[in-house]
Amino acid sequence: MMKLFRLHWRLQRATPASAVVVVRNSDGRVLLLSQPSGTFQLPRKELDGRIDITHQVADWLNDLLARPTAMSLVSLEGSCGDVTLLYTVEVDTPSGTEQAARWLSPDIALTGLGAEDVRLLRLCVGEAR
Repeated sequence: MMKLFRLHWRLQRATPASAVVVVRNSDGRVLLLSQPSGTFQLPRKELDGRIDITHQVADWLNDLLARPTAMSLVSLEGSCGDVTLLYTVEVDTPSGTEQAARWLSPDIALTGLGAEDVRLLRLCVGEAR
């Protein structure tokens, strides 16, 4: 019975999860990343369930923004099969080092994103409908 419990616990920790971050600058614009298809999306990272999530997200944001940032967890979305952690980060000014990135006002960003990113962005900018 104990072996079965341990196996179940390990499988739960390995649940597929991703982090999405809404990065806003001092002008209120949000960071979108370009995809090979030519579309844009909110920054997203697949997480490893065996490694501390906070450290993974912090390291990813340091790489993405090329400077330390403070993050806030806004929401935990999904179920055991697929979990999305939604974070927000505010930066004073864009560093200019973000590759394939655009800074757009939230209103403009909402028109060019997929349905899931639109919903997540609305949660962060207070426009949930």
